[in-house]
Parts: sequence; structure tokens; C-alpha cells
Amino acid sequence: MRSWLAVCWQRVSLILALIALMSQSALALPAGQVYEQVKDSVVVVKAFDRQGKQVGLASGVMLPSGDIITNYHVVKEGVRYTVGRGKQATPATLKAGDPDKDLCLLAAPGLVAEPARLGKTARLKPAFRVSSHI
Repeated sequence: MRSWLAVCWQRVSLILALIALMSQSALALPAGQVYEQVKDSVVVVKAFDRQGKQVGLASGVMLPSGDIITNYHVVKEGVRYTVGRGKQATPATLKAGDPDKDLCLLAAPGLVAEPARLGKTARLKPAFRVSSHI
């Protein structure tokens, strides 16, 4: 099981990755303001095995489609999933997974979270600064 610090770093990584997908105007904002724009889109993802033991813990982001995107390695050993914010925990189902890209989509009907506002990649130009933490 990963430490809470590792989970926090993963959340930060996911938020920073969203910066690359946000509108050009958001890229010009200081990091604190970008965080304020995306924090309500970040959720906690938990994966459980057949015995109910937690086998994965990570952050995820609610997309405009209502699906949750997270890392595939977090859910690959799970058979049951929950996503939530605070004390809210909503059952989720695995919609799609790509182990090569380490990404997956979860569906969590009824989850209360603000969908991330994504920009158009066509607006990105080669000189734009993008930050990410791996």
C-alpha cells in the first residue's frame, strides 16, 4: 500500500497534467490559482479485491463526460471500486483501461464533483510551458 505522501504527490501530478489541457488563459495563471480552478474536479479512487481488502488508492479527475480518469495500475488488481470526495464514496465501474498508457476510465453515477474544464489541444503551441511531475 502506498503512503499518504505518495498519494498526495500523485494528486499533484494529476493536477499539473491537467494544466497542459486547460485553456491558454489558465496557463498564464499562477499555480495557486490553477489549483483553485481544478481542486473541485479531483476525487479519491479506491480499488478493492474480492475479499474487500483495499488494493489501490489514488486520485482521479472528473472529466466533462462525467467519467473519472485515473491510472490503470491503481485499479488493475481490483474487482470493486469507489470514488469520492470527503466522506462521500460512490461505487464505480471500470469502463475502459489502457495498461500501456497507464490510464483508465471509471463511471460513477451519482458522484458529486465539478467536471474539469479542459481546453482545446489545437490551441497549444510548441513554445508553451507545461509542468508535470512523474
